[in-house]
Amino acid sequence: KDPLLLFFVDLLRRARVAFQAGRTLKENFRLAQLEAVVQMLEEHECDFVDALGRDLHKPRFETVVSELILVKNEALYAINNLKKWMQPQKVERNLSTTLDDCLVISEPLGVVLIIGTWCSPVQMCLVPLVGAIAAGNCAIISPSESTVHTTELLHRLIPFYLDNVSKLA
Repeated sequence: KDPLLLFFVDLLRRARVAFQAGRTLKENFRLAQLEAVVQMLEEHECDFVDALGRDLHKPRFETVVSELILVKNEALYAINNLKKWMQPQKVERNLSTTLDDCLVISEPLGVVLIIGTWCSPVQMCLVPLVGAIAAGNCAIISPSESTVHTTELLHRLIPFYLDNVSKLA
């Protein structure tokens, strides 16, 4: 059997087991993961600037504005709204539900695959990751093969900052 295929099958299995353990359902877990994304971006801004400069020749200002600040703002927005997003939403009753309590309860679906692009490798990997974390899902990230230095940086940093529930491919 193909070792790469076995690797991906095992990665998916581990992510599903992690999701089924239920840790991602808790608000404090999600908040901690979102805060870790912000911390990673703040502590390694120079590393991201260097990697994107080497991969795409992006200048510092463009990297900070179009990649890092966008992701950081998305994470901060999720942190500030997570409690509200997790609360059940009342739904208007109709004739058949007059005696019922009608609620919409948002629940995570499971494992999310995030495939990055070459043109905005940090933003296109981490913005969807923020959404997946906020929703309570596990994520498998596959950064672009075209941005070698940025991919290597993400591979190195994400497991250090985020829980083992979050995986990279």
